[in-house]
Amino acid sequence: MFVTNFLLGAARPLGRAPISATMDAVKTRALAESEAATWILYLLECESGSYYAGITTDLERRFAEHVFGI
Repeated sequence: MFVTNFLLGAARPLGRAPISATMDAVKTRALAESEAATWILYLLECESGSYYAGITTDLERRFAEHVFGI
């Protein structure tokens, strides 16, 4: 039986590790990935009165990019 090894990002047999240890590792990695992949939808009102909608995973960085024209 093959179990995806999420910690190394490759599908390979994990040997005979206890199921609970394997599931804990998968849950930990899934939680870390879900936190890292949190997307934020934002709406800006431009100087011209138009609106700009965007998405980002780092709102502070993206806002600074807008302010400095990046």
